[in-house]
Amino acid sequence: MEQNVYLAHEIISYKEFRPRTQFKRLFEFTILERDESGELEGSLKSRSKFISKDAIEVLADAALRAKSSVLFSQEFKNRLEKQEGKEIEKKAYQILEEFCSHIRIYTQRYANLTGMGAMPININYKNENHAFQGGLPAILNKGGTPIPQELLTVYEDTIRYMNEIIPVIIPDLTLKMTVGDSTIDSQENQYYNVNFLAQRNGKTFSLIHESEGIRKIISMIGFLIEVFNKPGIIAFIDEIDSGIFEYLLGELMEIFSNDASGQLVFTSHNLRILEMLPTRKIRFSTTNRENRYITLKGVKMTNNLRDLYLRSIQIGGADEELYKGQSQSKMRRALRKAGKYIGE
Repeated sequence: MEQNVYLAHEIISYKEFRPRTQFKRLFEFTILERDESGELEGSLKSRSKFISKDAIEVLADAALRAKSSVLFSQEFKNRLEKQEGKEIEKKAYQILEEFCSHIRIYTQRYANLTGMGAMPININYKNENHAFQGGLPAILNKGGTPIPQELLTVYEDTIRYMNEIIPVIIPDLTLKMTVGDSTIDSQENQYYNVNFLAQRNGKTFSLIHESEGIRKIISMIGFLIEVFNKPGIIAFIDEIDSGIFEYLLGELMEIFSNDASGQLVFTSHNLRILEMLPTRKIRFSTTNRENRYITLKGVKMTNNLRDLYLRSIQIGGADEELYKGQSQSKMRRALRKAGKYIGE
């Protein structure tokens, strides 16, 4: 059954960089129930009126169908650009667009691809003639990846700069790309069949035979390179520890904590992180949906944060409950009870 999910409320505010200034609203858009029938309609509040009620309804209907934003839709921005004046509003959107261009996101959806014969390669590539930022697909199964002719150089240069860091993080490993036969599609576009290979200790083999953890590192290495070198970059990586050797994870996190130019925001279940990062850089998830992330208070320089966290789970003491579990005896009983349904 399809769920009626939509973005019910969004607001864009701004403030000047001066002491004791307050945020001022630029736009506020809300989806409201029109009457008891439950029919939905849009409501827009702004510094000055520039869009008709009919146009608001058109934007709201489009957003409801797409389950997307109104204020960040291309149609809304186009209408704003056509208005005379509105310099503050237009400047705010320019700043937001520039900020968004510096965000990199690596979710579990990317990570899951590495276990299904594919590997997204995230890059930010630029030369004299071309610029490309985003994810490039790499099919690792037999047969390789069909790549448009114009992207061959992008892939080749990407492999080249990734080989600057990969052998340092993963000893004796380098990447290799081989270009095979070409084909021409119905639109006269030329594609080359490309295979991605690993080289270790004088042997060459398909990357699909490397571990999932190594393929994940290769997949997100472009993000890590950007974060380390560019002050404006913010990378979000979900479950960064998944499949990665614990000691290597700790070393990488300490390096980025001390020396990265940009910001790396990540989630992890691995407690090694607690031994490598300063307490001020760590947030703990809680069971309270209204207060999902907290810091642990009263942590001294001599405290082991890992031990303190485990103790807070076992005996409490944190501002919120950190873990909701059952005793070992209940787990044993549940396992025995479930075992009665297993055949001989």
